[in-house]
Amino acid sequence: ADDDGERDVVVSHCPVEASGLLRPEAFELPFDRALCVVPAAARCVGRLVQSERLARAYFADDALGFDVSELNAFATPAARDLDPRGIDDLEALTPAVELREVLFEEGGAAAAASASEARLVSENAGAAHALLYWWRLGYGPFGVTCTRPDLEGGAAPGHWRCAAAVLRPPLALAVGDVVVLTVAVRFGVLEVLRAVVSR
Repeated sequence: ADDDGERDVVVSHCPVEASGLLRPEAFELPFDRALCVVPAAARCVGRLVQSERLARAYFADDALGFDVSELNAFATPAARDLDPRGIDDLEALTPAVELREVLFEEGGAAAAASASEARLVSENAGAAHALLYWWRLGYGPFGVTCTRPDLEGGAAPGHWRCAAAVLRPPLALAVGDVVVLTVAVRFGVLEVLRAVVSR
């Protein structure tokens, strides 16, 4: 703030990395001086997908005839820098839905890290190996920027890639199954804390 305690800065930032993850620094801006923050929020959007190739890139029980399952204890379910167009066996099992809203100024990283629920309905049967996700950034009266408009029936993608939470074990889905995911955004990563499937 200036000498009179007035807010005097418009904070404009790019909260999403090219890899598809949220920048942790997006919560460390000079909010105490901000007249406004642009974008003030990011909405995480995603869908459940089937892809054995994607799952095996992060978790594998065997390789070249050897049991490597013990190495899974050191693996991470957080996938980044993904381009769905390059994953030849990837199939969408659910429509894209908004999974979580993140407010940068209100609540900050602590609020983003709290658990919330998202509901998805399966349109196709299969094994959900991952939750593929991207972001919508709100610019107030100037509209919304989607980091992967091609996945929402829009224009060709720019420099942004997608991220994903790899699910282990995968979720066996039938058409019409309802999936309730408990999610949180921690250190820029959307984490799936729990998944419940009901028919």
